[in-house]
Amino acid sequence: MTPSSKEEDPRLALLQDQVERLRGMLREAIEERASAQRDLDACQRRYLELTDRVPWAVLRVRADGTYADVNPYFAEVLGRAPADIVDQPVGSLGEPAAWISAILDGTDLQQSEVTLEAEGKMRRYLLLKFRDRQRGHLSLLALDQTERALALDEAKRQAERADAANLAKSRFLAVMSHEIRTPMNGVLGMAQLLEGTSLDDEQRSYLETILSSGAALSSLINAVLDLTKIEAGGLELERTPFSPGRLTEEIAALFRAQAFQKKLRLDVDLSRLLPRQVLGDGLRVRQVLTNLVSNALKFTSEGGVDIRLAGDPREGGWDLVWRVEDSGIGLATEQVERIFEAFAQADASTTRRYGGTGLGLNISKGLVEAMEGQISVASEPGRGTTFVVSLPFEEAPFEPSEPRGKLGEVDLSGLRVLLAEDNHVNQLVTSRMLSRLGCQVTCAENGELAVTALDMEGPFDAVLMDMDMPVMDGVEATRVIRSGIGGHPDVPIIALTANALLADRETCLEMGMTAFLTKPVTFETLAQHLWRHAGGPLKPSAG
Repeated sequence: MTPSSKEEDPRLALLQDQVERLRGMLREAIEERASAQRDLDACQRRYLELTDRVPWAVLRVRADGTYADVNPYFAEVLGRAPADIVDQPVGSLGEPAAWISAILDGTDLQQSEVTLEAEGKMRRYLLLKFRDRQRGHLSLLALDQTERALALDEAKRQAERADAANLAKSRFLAVMSHEIRTPMNGVLGMAQLLEGTSLDDEQRSYLETILSSGAALSSLINAVLDLTKIEAGGLELERTPFSPGRLTEEIAALFRAQAFQKKLRLDVDLSRLLPRQVLGDGLRVRQVLTNLVSNALKFTSEGGVDIRLAGDPREGGWDLVWRVEDSGIGLATEQVERIFEAFAQADASTTRRYGGTGLGLNISKGLVEAMEGQISVASEPGRGTTFVVSLPFEEAPFEPSEPRGKLGEVDLSGLRVLLAEDNHVNQLVTSRMLSRLGCQVTCAENGELAVTALDMEGPFDAVLMDMDMPVMDGVEATRVIRSGIGGHPDVPIIALTANALLADRETCLEMGMTAFLTKPVTFETLAQHLWRHAGGPLKPSAG
Protein backbone atom coordinates (compact mmCIF):
# COMPACT_ATOMS: atom_id res chain seq x y z
CA MET A 1 0.00 0.00 0.00
CA THR A 2 1.29 3.37 -0.91
CA PRO A 3 1.68 6.13 1.63
CA SER A 4 -1.19 8.11 0.13
CA SER A 5 -3.59 5.17 0.52
CA LYS A 6 -2.65 4.88 4.12
CA GLU A 7 -3.40 8.58 4.67
CA GLU A 8 -6.84 8.27 3.05
CA ASP A 9 -8.03 5.39 5.24
CA PRO A 10 -8.73 7.51 8.36
CA ARG A 11 -10.71 10.04 6.36
CA LEU A 12 -12.82 7.35 4.72
CA ALA A 13 -13.50 5.73 8.05
CA LEU A 14 -14.57 9.09 9.52
CA LEU A 15 -16.92 9.67 6.58
CA GLN A 16 -18.44 6.25 6.93
CA ASP A 17 -18.94 6.85 10.64
CA GLN A 18 -20.77 10.13 9.95
CA VAL A 19 -22.98 8.43 7.36
CA GLU A 20 -23.95 5.80 9.87
CA ARG A 21 -24.77 8.44 12.45
CA LEU A 22 -26.96 10.28 9.91
CA ARG A 23 -28.72 7.05 9.04
CA GLY A 24 -29.39 6.47 12.72
CA MET A 25 -30.78 9.96 13.20
CA LEU A 26 -32.99 9.50 10.12
CA ARG A 27 -34.32 6.21 11.47
CA GLU A 28 -35.07 7.90 14.82
CA ALA A 29 -36.81 10.77 13.06
CA ILE A 30 -38.88 8.33 11.03
CA GLU A 31 -39.76 6.39 14.15
CA GLU A 32 -40.65 9.60 16.04
CA ARG A 33 -42.80 10.74 13.15
CA ALA A 34 -44.50 7.38 13.00
CA SER A 35 -45.03 7.51 16.75
CA ALA A 36 -46.40 11.05 16.49
CA GLN A 37 -48.71 9.96 13.69
CA ARG A 38 -49.91 7.06 15.81
CA ASP A 39 -50.50 9.47 18.70
CA LEU A 40 -52.31 11.87 16.37
CA ASP A 41 -54.45 9.05 15.01
CA ALA A 42 -55.24 7.97 18.56
CA CYS A 43 -56.14 11.53 19.53
CA GLN A 44 -58.37 11.86 16.50
CA ARG A 45 -60.04 8.56 17.33
CA ARG A 46 -60.58 9.70 20.92
CA TYR A 47 -61.83 13.09 19.66
CA LEU A 48 -64.28 11.41 17.30
CA GLU A 49 -65.40 9.01 20.03
CA LEU A 50 -65.89 11.93 22.40
CA THR A 51 -67.75 14.11 19.91
CA ASP A 52 -69.90 11.14 18.96
CA ARG A 53 -71.11 10.81 22.54
CA VAL A 54 -71.42 14.34 23.91
CA PRO A 55 -74.78 16.19 23.63
CA TRP A 56 -73.02 19.11 21.94
CA ALA A 57 -72.85 20.18 18.35
CA VAL A 58 -69.16 20.03 17.38
CA LEU A 59 -68.20 21.23 13.93
CA ARG A 60 -65.42 22.69 11.83
CA VAL A 61 -65.93 24.97 8.86
CA ARG A 62 -63.37 25.64 6.13
CA ALA A 63 -62.39 29.11 5.02
CA ASP A 64 -64.45 28.62 1.85
CA GLY A 65 -67.59 28.21 3.95
CA THR A 66 -68.03 24.43 3.67
CA TYR A 67 -68.31 21.97 6.51
CA ALA A 68 -65.01 20.16 7.19
CA ASP A 69 -66.43 17.72 9.75
CA VAL A 70 -69.32 17.49 12.20
CA ASN A 71 -70.28 15.17 15.00
CA PRO A 72 -73.39 12.93 14.96
CA TYR A 73 -75.26 15.19 17.39
CA PHE A 74 -75.11 18.12 14.99
CA ALA A 75 -76.13 15.84 12.14
CA GLU A 76 -79.07 14.63 14.24
CA VAL A 77 -80.18 18.21 14.86
CA LEU A 78 -80.32 18.80 11.11
CA GLY A 79 -81.95 15.44 10.52
CA ARG A 80 -79.11 14.18 8.30
CA ALA A 81 -76.13 11.84 8.36
CA PRO A 82 -72.68 13.33 9.00
CA ALA A 83 -71.52 12.19 5.55
CA ASP A 84 -74.33 14.20 3.97
CA ILE A 85 -73.15 17.36 5.70
CA VAL A 86 -69.38 17.25 5.23
CA ASP A 87 -68.22 19.28 2.18
CA GLN A 88 -71.64 20.96 1.90
CA PRO A 89 -71.73 24.80 1.95
CA VAL A 90 -72.95 26.38 5.16
CA GLY A 91 -76.57 27.41 4.60
CA SER A 92 -77.38 24.78 1.99
CA LEU A 93 -79.03 22.48 4.57
CA GLY A 94 -81.76 24.83 5.74
CA GLU A 95 -79.87 26.39 8.64
CA PRO A 96 -81.33 29.78 9.70
CA ALA A 97 -79.63 33.03 8.79
CA ALA A 98 -78.57 33.67 12.40
CA TRP A 99 -76.63 30.41 12.42
CA ILE A 100 -74.94 31.12 9.09
CA SER A 101 -73.85 34.65 9.95
CA ALA A 102 -72.60 33.51 13.35
CA ILE A 103 -70.42 30.83 11.77
CA LEU A 104 -69.05 32.88 8.89
CA ASP A 105 -68.32 35.83 11.19
CA GLY A 106 -66.23 33.60 13.42
CA THR A 107 -63.37 36.07 13.81
CA ASP A 108 -65.53 38.31 16.04
CA LEU A 109 -67.77 35.58 17.41
CA GLN A 110 -67.62 34.92 21.13
CA GLN A 111 -71.03 33.33 21.55
CA SER A 112 -74.41 33.55 19.94
CA GLU A 113 -77.81 32.03 20.73
CA VAL A 114 -79.29 30.32 17.68
CA THR A 115 -82.26 28.09 16.93
CA LEU A 116 -82.17 25.04 14.68
CA GLU A 117 -85.33 23.30 13.55
CA ALA A 118 -85.30 20.47 11.02
CA GLU A 119 -88.42 19.00 9.48
CA GLY A 120 -89.95 16.42 11.79
CA LYS A 121 -87.43 17.15 14.54
CA MET A 122 -87.75 18.94 17.86
CA ARG A 123 -86.62 22.54 17.82
CA ARG A 124 -83.17 22.94 19.35
CA TYR A 125 -81.87 26.02 21.12
CA LEU A 126 -78.07 26.16 20.94
CA LEU A 127 -75.47 28.45 22.45
CA LEU A 128 -72.82 28.73 19.71
CA LYS A 129 -69.28 29.39 20.96
CA PHE A 130 -66.21 30.16 18.84
CA ARG A 131 -63.26 27.92 19.79
CA ASP A 132 -60.36 28.68 17.48
CA ARG A 133 -59.19 29.12 13.88
CA GLN A 134 -56.37 26.80 12.81
CA ARG A 135 -55.04 25.84 9.38
CA GLY A 136 -57.90 27.66 7.69
CA HIS A 137 -60.55 25.81 9.70
CA LEU A 138 -63.04 27.52 12.02
CA SER A 139 -63.84 25.31 15.02
CA LEU A 140 -67.11 25.85 16.88
CA LEU A 141 -68.91 24.30 19.79
CA ALA A 142 -72.68 24.61 20.31
CA LEU A 143 -74.03 23.78 23.77
CA ASP A 144 -77.57 22.46 23.91
CA GLN A 145 -79.75 24.98 25.74
CA THR A 146 -83.05 23.41 24.72
CA GLU A 147 -84.24 22.41 28.20
CA ARG A 148 -83.30 25.82 29.61
CA ALA A 149 -85.00 27.64 26.73
CA LEU A 150 -88.13 25.52 27.04
CA ALA A 151 -88.18 26.15 30.79
CA LEU A 152 -87.86 29.89 30.20
CA ASP A 153 -90.65 29.77 27.61
CA GLU A 154 -92.86 27.89 30.05
CA ALA A 155 -92.04 30.38 32.82
CA LYS A 156 -92.95 33.21 30.45
CA ARG A 157 -96.23 31.54 29.59
CA GLN A 158 -96.98 31.01 33.27
CA ALA A 159 -96.18 34.66 33.98
CA GLU A 160 -98.50 35.70 31.16
CA ARG A 161 -101.23 33.44 32.54
CA ALA A 162 -100.64 34.89 36.00
CA ASP A 163 -100.85 38.43 34.61
CA ALA A 164 -104.07 37.53 32.82
CA ALA A 165 -105.44 36.00 36.01
CA ASN A 166 -104.47 39.12 37.98
CA LEU A 167 -106.11 41.31 35.36
CA ALA A 168 -109.25 39.19 35.47
CA LYS A 169 -109.19 39.33 39.27
CA SER A 170 -108.78 43.10 39.22
CA ARG A 171 -111.64 43.49 36.76
CA PHE A 172 -113.81 41.19 38.84
CA LEU A 173 -113.04 43.11 42.03
CA ALA A 174 -113.69 46.41 40.28
CA VAL A 175 -117.08 45.19 39.07
CA MET A 176 -117.96 43.67 42.45
CA SER A 177 -116.83 46.82 44.23
CA HIS A 178 -119.11 48.88 42.00
CA GLU A 179 -122.05 46.51 42.44
CA ILE A 180 -121.63 46.41 46.24
CA ARG A 181 -121.04 50.13 46.69
CA THR A 182 -124.20 51.06 44.80
CA PRO A 183 -126.67 49.39 47.23
CA MET A 184 -124.40 50.25 50.18
CA ASN A 185 -124.82 53.92 49.32
CA GLY A 186 -128.58 53.41 49.52
CA VAL A 187 -128.40 51.54 52.84
CA LEU A 188 -125.97 53.90 54.59
CA GLY A 189 -127.51 57.00 53.01
CA MET A 190 -130.97 56.09 54.24
CA ALA A 191 -129.51 55.25 57.65
CA GLN A 192 -127.93 58.70 57.83
CA LEU A 193 -131.22 60.31 56.83
CA LEU A 194 -132.99 58.23 59.46
CA GLU A 195 -130.43 59.39 62.01
CA GLY A 196 -131.76 62.93 61.63
CA THR A 197 -135.32 61.95 62.57
CA SER A 198 -136.99 61.47 65.96
CA LEU A 199 -135.98 58.06 67.32
CA ASP A 200 -136.35 56.42 70.68
CA ASP A 201 -133.33 54.86 72.38
CA GLU A 202 -133.98 51.34 71.07
CA GLN A 203 -134.39 52.55 67.49
CA ARG A 204 -131.27 54.66 67.72
CA SER A 205 -129.33 51.62 69.00
CA TYR A 206 -130.47 49.59 66.01
CA LEU A 207 -129.52 52.45 63.69
CA GLU A 208 -126.03 52.73 65.19
CA THR A 209 -125.54 49.02 64.56
CA ILE A 210 -126.53 49.47 60.91
CA LEU A 211 -124.14 52.40 60.48
CA SER A 212 -121.19 50.68 62.21
CA SER A 213 -121.76 47.45 60.26
CA GLY A 214 -121.96 49.39 57.00
CA ALA A 215 -118.75 51.26 57.84
CA ALA A 216 -117.01 47.93 58.57
CA LEU A 217 -118.19 46.51 55.26
CA SER A 218 -117.02 49.60 53.41
CA SER A 219 -113.63 49.37 55.10
CA LEU A 220 -113.33 45.70 54.11
CA ILE A 221 -114.07 46.49 50.45
CA ASN A 222 -111.42 49.21 50.48
CA ALA A 223 -108.91 46.82 52.07
CA VAL A 224 -109.46 44.14 49.43
CA LEU A 225 -109.03 46.71 46.64
CA ASP A 226 -105.84 48.03 48.23
CA LEU A 227 -104.46 44.50 48.57
CA THR A 228 -105.18 43.83 44.90
CA LYS A 229 -103.44 47.05 43.81
CA ILE A 230 -100.38 46.25 45.91
CA GLU A 231 -100.12 42.68 44.59
CA ALA A 232 -100.48 43.87 41.00
CA GLY A 233 -97.92 46.65 41.47
CA GLY A 234 -100.54 49.16 40.41
CA LEU A 235 -100.64 51.27 43.56
CA GLU A 236 -100.01 54.93 42.78
CA LEU A 237 -99.21 57.55 45.39
CA GLU A 238 -100.01 61.23 45.62
CA ARG A 239 -97.47 63.95 46.36
CA THR A 240 -99.28 66.71 48.22
CA PRO A 241 -98.20 68.85 51.20
CA PHE A 242 -99.31 67.69 54.65
CA SER A 243 -98.27 68.31 58.23
CA PRO A 244 -96.95 65.10 59.86
CA GLY A 245 -97.45 66.49 63.36
CA ARG A 246 -101.02 67.55 62.73
CA LEU A 247 -101.80 64.25 61.02
CA THR A 248 -100.52 62.35 64.08
CA GLU A 249 -102.62 64.42 66.47
CA GLU A 250 -105.72 63.95 64.29
CA ILE A 251 -105.29 60.18 64.39
CA ALA A 252 -105.01 60.26 68.18
CA ALA A 253 -108.14 62.43 68.40
CA LEU A 254 -109.98 59.88 66.27
CA PHE A 255 -109.36 57.14 68.85
CA ARG A 256 -109.65 59.06 72.13
CA ALA A 257 -113.28 58.08 72.65
CA GLN A 258 -112.46 54.41 72.12
CA ALA A 259 -109.52 54.62 74.53
CA PHE A 260 -111.72 56.36 77.09
CA GLN A 261 -114.37 53.62 76.85
CA LYS A 262 -111.72 50.95 77.50
CA LYS A 263 -110.19 53.08 80.30
CA LEU A 264 -106.87 53.20 78.45
CA ARG A 265 -104.30 55.96 78.20
CA LEU A 266 -103.67 57.35 74.69
CA ASP A 267 -100.72 59.76 74.52
CA VAL A 268 -98.98 61.57 71.67
CA ASP A 269 -95.29 62.52 71.84
CA LEU A 270 -94.10 64.83 69.03
CA SER A 271 -90.42 65.64 68.72
CA ARG A 272 -89.50 69.33 68.81
CA LEU A 273 -87.56 68.80 65.58
CA LEU A 274 -90.22 68.23 62.93
CA PRO A 275 -90.98 69.76 59.53
CA ARG A 276 -94.11 71.90 59.26
CA GLN A 277 -95.04 70.25 55.99
CA VAL A 278 -93.70 67.48 53.77
CA LEU A 279 -94.57 66.23 50.28
CA GLY A 280 -96.16 62.79 50.22
CA ASP A 281 -99.34 60.76 50.32
CA GLY A 282 -100.81 61.87 53.61
CA LEU A 283 -103.92 59.73 53.13
CA ARG A 284 -101.82 56.56 52.88
CA VAL A 285 -99.74 57.54 55.90
CA ARG A 286 -102.99 58.13 57.77
CA GLN A 287 -104.25 54.70 56.65
CA VAL A 288 -101.13 52.95 57.96
CA LEU A 289 -101.10 54.73 61.33
CA THR A 290 -104.85 54.35 61.77
CA ASN A 291 -104.49 50.60 61.37
CA LEU A 292 -101.58 50.42 63.83
CA VAL A 293 -103.35 52.49 66.50
CA SER A 294 -106.59 50.57 66.00
CA ASN A 295 -104.76 47.26 66.50
CA ALA A 296 -102.92 48.60 69.53
CA LEU A 297 -106.17 49.58 71.24
CA LYS A 298 -107.88 46.35 70.15
CA PHE A 299 -105.24 44.12 71.77
CA THR A 300 -104.70 46.21 74.91
CA SER A 301 -106.90 45.85 78.00
CA GLU A 302 -104.72 47.61 80.61
CA GLY A 303 -102.27 50.49 80.47
CA GLY A 304 -102.34 52.40 77.24
CA VAL A 305 -100.95 53.31 73.84
CA ASP A 306 -98.25 55.82 72.95
CA ILE A 307 -97.89 57.40 69.51
CA ARG A 308 -94.45 58.94 69.02
CA LEU A 309 -93.11 60.90 66.06
CA ALA A 310 -89.48 61.89 65.55
CA GLY A 311 -87.74 63.53 62.61
CA ASP A 312 -84.22 63.39 61.20
CA PRO A 313 -83.46 66.22 58.73
CA ARG A 314 -81.33 65.58 55.66
CA GLU A 315 -80.53 67.57 52.53
CA GLY A 316 -83.81 68.44 50.82
CA GLY A 317 -86.01 66.39 53.10
CA TRP A 318 -86.74 64.47 56.26
CA ASP A 319 -86.70 60.90 57.52
CA LEU A 320 -89.71 60.57 59.81
CA VAL A 321 -90.16 57.74 62.30
CA TRP A 322 -93.49 56.85 63.92
CA ARG A 323 -93.62 54.46 66.88
CA VAL A 324 -96.90 52.96 68.09
CA GLU A 325 -96.30 51.31 71.47
CA ASP A 326 -98.89 49.41 73.48
CA SER A 327 -98.99 47.45 76.75
CA GLY A 328 -101.21 44.72 75.31
CA ILE A 329 -101.07 40.94 74.93
CA GLY A 330 -97.86 40.92 72.87
CA LEU A 331 -96.66 38.35 70.37
CA ALA A 332 -94.47 35.26 70.41
CA THR A 333 -91.42 35.06 68.15
CA GLU A 334 -93.11 32.81 65.59
CA GLN A 335 -96.11 35.17 65.50
CA VAL A 336 -93.87 38.19 64.92
CA GLU A 337 -92.26 36.45 61.94
CA ARG A 338 -95.56 36.07 60.08
CA ILE A 339 -97.53 39.06 61.35
CA PHE A 340 -97.25 40.95 58.04
CA GLU A 341 -98.54 38.05 55.93
CA ALA A 342 -101.96 38.38 54.30
CA PHE A 343 -104.80 36.95 56.41
CA ALA A 344 -102.34 36.22 59.23
CA GLN A 345 -103.23 36.83 62.86
CA ALA A 346 -101.62 35.63 66.04
CA ASP A 347 -103.77 32.47 66.14
CA ALA A 348 -107.35 31.29 65.65
CA SER A 349 -108.36 32.39 69.15
CA THR A 350 -107.24 35.92 68.30
CA THR A 351 -109.66 36.02 65.39
CA ARG A 352 -112.50 34.69 67.52
CA ARG A 353 -111.84 37.06 70.40
CA TYR A 354 -110.83 40.27 68.64
CA GLY A 355 -112.19 39.85 65.10
CA GLY A 356 -110.60 41.24 61.95
CA THR A 357 -109.56 39.84 58.58
CA GLY A 358 -105.79 39.82 58.99
CA LEU A 359 -105.37 42.15 55.98
CA GLY A 360 -104.54 45.39 57.77
CA LEU A 361 -100.86 44.80 58.55
CA ASN A 362 -100.18 43.18 55.19
CA ILE A 363 -101.66 46.22 53.44
CA SER A 364 -99.78 48.58 55.76
CA LYS A 365 -96.49 46.86 54.90
CA GLY A 366 -97.28 47.15 51.18
CA LEU A 367 -98.12 50.84 51.53
CA VAL A 368 -94.98 51.63 53.53
CA GLU A 369 -92.76 49.82 51.03
CA ALA A 370 -94.51 51.59 48.15
CA MET A 371 -93.55 54.87 49.85
CA GLU A 372 -89.92 53.60 50.00
CA GLY A 373 -90.06 53.17 53.76
CA GLN A 374 -89.75 50.37 56.28
CA ILE A 375 -92.06 48.89 58.91
CA SER A 376 -90.96 46.59 61.72
CA VAL A 377 -92.34 45.10 64.92
CA ALA A 378 -90.90 44.14 68.29
CA SER A 379 -92.95 42.26 70.85
CA GLU A 380 -92.97 39.83 73.75
CA PRO A 381 -95.94 37.87 75.11
CA GLY A 382 -97.61 39.82 77.90
CA ARG A 383 -95.26 42.81 77.53
CA GLY A 384 -96.81 44.70 74.67
CA THR A 385 -95.93 45.43 71.07
CA THR A 386 -94.11 48.26 69.28
CA PHE A 387 -94.51 48.99 65.58
CA VAL A 388 -91.96 51.31 63.94
CA VAL A 389 -92.65 53.03 60.62
CA SER A 390 -89.82 54.91 58.89
CA LEU A 391 -90.63 57.02 55.83
CA PRO A 392 -88.58 59.46 53.71
CA PHE A 393 -90.15 62.73 52.53
CA GLU A 394 -89.22 65.85 50.66
CA GLU A 395 -89.76 69.04 52.62
CA ALA A 396 -92.58 71.20 51.29
CA PRO A 397 -92.86 74.98 51.52
CA PHE A 398 -95.29 75.77 54.31
CA GLU A 399 -98.77 76.68 53.11
CA PRO A 400 -101.54 77.27 55.65
CA SER A 401 -104.33 74.76 55.00
CA GLU A 402 -107.87 75.94 54.48
CA PRO A 403 -110.33 75.50 57.35
CA ARG A 404 -112.12 72.17 57.18
CA GLY A 405 -115.46 73.13 58.71
CA LYS A 406 -117.77 70.51 60.17
CA LEU A 407 -121.30 69.68 59.16
CA GLY A 408 -123.43 72.57 60.41
CA GLU A 409 -120.61 75.08 59.87
CA VAL A 410 -120.79 75.17 56.07
CA ASP A 411 -123.45 77.36 54.47
CA LEU A 412 -125.01 75.50 51.53
CA SER A 413 -128.48 77.01 51.73
CA GLY A 414 -129.82 77.90 48.30
CA LEU A 415 -127.01 76.11 46.45
CA ARG A 416 -128.33 74.80 43.11
CA VAL A 417 -127.09 71.27 42.46
CA LEU A 418 -127.64 69.13 39.36
CA LEU A 419 -127.59 65.44 40.28
CA ALA A 420 -126.87 63.03 37.39
CA GLU A 421 -127.73 59.56 38.74
CA ASP A 422 -129.52 56.65 37.04
CA ASN A 423 -130.07 54.45 40.12
CA HIS A 424 -133.40 55.49 41.62
CA VAL A 425 -132.48 54.50 45.21
CA ASN A 426 -129.22 56.46 45.09
CA GLN A 427 -131.00 59.34 43.38
CA LEU A 428 -133.50 59.44 46.24
CA VAL A 429 -130.83 59.13 48.93
CA THR A 430 -128.49 61.79 47.51
CA SER A 431 -131.27 64.25 46.70
CA ARG A 432 -132.65 63.91 50.25
CA MET A 433 -129.16 64.45 51.69
CA LEU A 434 -128.72 67.55 49.52
CA SER A 435 -132.11 68.87 50.57
CA ARG A 436 -131.19 68.28 54.22
CA LEU A 437 -128.07 70.39 53.58
CA GLY A 438 -130.26 73.19 52.23
CA CYS A 439 -129.51 72.69 48.52
CA GLN A 440 -131.98 72.97 45.64
CA VAL A 441 -131.75 69.74 43.63
CA THR A 442 -132.51 68.93 39.99
CA CYS A 443 -132.17 65.24 38.94
CA ALA A 444 -131.16 63.76 35.59
CA GLU A 445 -131.18 60.03 34.88
CA ASN A 446 -128.29 60.02 32.40
CA GLY A 447 -125.53 62.23 31.03
CA GLU A 448 -127.50 63.41 28.03
CA LEU A 449 -130.35 64.67 30.24
CA ALA A 450 -127.76 66.32 32.49
CA VAL A 451 -126.32 68.29 29.55
CA THR A 452 -129.85 69.28 28.51
CA ALA A 453 -130.76 70.34 32.07
CA LEU A 454 -127.61 72.45 32.30
CA ASP A 455 -128.57 74.16 29.05
CA MET A 456 -132.29 74.62 29.77
CA GLU A 457 -132.35 75.11 33.56
CA GLY A 458 -128.87 76.42 34.31
CA PRO A 459 -126.80 77.88 35.68
CA PHE A 460 -126.08 75.44 38.54
CA ASP A 461 -123.59 75.92 41.32
CA ALA A 462 -122.35 72.32 41.04
CA VAL A 463 -122.98 69.05 39.22
CA LEU A 464 -122.78 65.67 40.97
CA MET A 465 -121.98 63.21 38.17
CA ASP A 466 -122.21 59.42 38.26
CA MET A 467 -119.76 57.64 35.94
CA ASP A 468 -121.84 54.69 34.71
CA MET A 469 -125.18 55.76 33.21
CA PRO A 470 -127.18 54.66 30.15
CA VAL A 471 -127.44 56.71 26.92
CA MET A 472 -124.44 58.90 27.88
CA ASP A 473 -122.09 58.15 30.78
CA GLY A 474 -120.67 60.72 33.16
CA VAL A 475 -117.23 60.89 31.54
CA GLU A 476 -118.66 61.68 28.10
CA ALA A 477 -121.15 64.14 29.61
CA THR A 478 -118.26 65.95 31.30
CA ARG A 479 -116.38 66.14 28.00
CA VAL A 480 -119.47 67.62 26.32
CA ILE A 481 -120.01 70.17 29.10
CA ARG A 482 -116.35 71.25 29.13
CA SER A 483 -116.48 71.74 25.34
CA GLY A 484 -119.02 74.53 25.89
CA ILE A 485 -122.22 72.69 24.96
CA GLY A 486 -124.82 73.64 27.54
CA GLY A 487 -123.40 77.11 27.98
CA HIS A 488 -121.68 76.58 31.33
CA PRO A 489 -118.28 74.99 30.68
CA ASP A 490 -116.77 76.10 34.01
CA VAL A 491 -119.41 74.65 36.33
CA PRO A 492 -117.83 72.51 39.12
CA ILE A 493 -118.39 68.82 38.31
CA ILE A 494 -117.89 66.37 41.19
CA ALA A 495 -117.80 62.67 40.37
CA LEU A 496 -120.06 60.69 42.71
CA THR A 497 -119.55 57.09 41.69
CA ALA A 498 -119.31 53.50 42.86
CA ASN A 499 -116.13 53.12 40.76
CA ALA A 500 -113.31 53.26 43.29
CA LEU A 501 -110.14 52.43 41.36
CA LEU A 502 -107.36 54.99 40.93
CA ALA A 503 -107.69 54.67 37.15
CA ASP A 504 -111.34 55.77 37.43
CA ARG A 505 -110.32 58.81 39.45
CA GLU A 506 -107.63 59.72 36.94
CA THR A 507 -110.06 59.31 34.03
CA CYS A 508 -112.55 61.67 35.63
CA LEU A 509 -109.97 64.31 36.50
CA GLU A 510 -108.30 64.12 33.08
CA MET A 511 -111.67 64.64 31.40
CA GLY A 512 -112.17 67.82 33.42
CA MET A 513 -114.07 66.88 36.56
CA THR A 514 -113.30 69.03 39.58
CA ALA A 515 -113.23 66.36 42.28
CA PHE A 516 -113.89 62.66 42.82
CA LEU A 517 -116.09 61.03 45.48
CA THR A 518 -116.80 57.33 45.90
CA LYS A 519 -119.98 55.79 47.22
CA PRO A 520 -121.10 55.34 49.91
CA VAL A 521 -120.80 59.03 50.75
CA THR A 522 -121.40 60.65 54.13
CA PHE A 523 -123.20 63.90 54.93
CA GLU A 524 -119.95 65.51 56.06
CA THR A 525 -117.94 64.45 53.00
CA LEU A 526 -120.66 65.60 50.63
CA ALA A 527 -121.02 68.93 52.45
CA GLN A 528 -117.26 69.53 52.56
CA HIS A 529 -116.81 68.96 48.82
CA LEU A 530 -119.78 71.11 47.85
CA TRP A 531 -118.62 73.89 50.14
CA ARG A 532 -115.01 73.65 48.92
CA HIS A 533 -115.86 73.74 45.22
CA ALA A 534 -119.14 75.67 45.05
CA GLY A 535 -120.14 77.00 48.46
CA GLY A 536 -119.69 80.09 50.52
CA PRO A 537 -117.93 81.11 53.73
CA LEU A 538 -118.08 79.24 57.01
CA LYS A 539 -120.85 80.11 59.40
CA PRO A 540 -121.03 79.46 63.13
CA SER A 541 -122.33 76.09 64.19
CA ALA A 542 -125.94 75.96 65.32
CA GLY A 543 -126.23 76.14 69.06
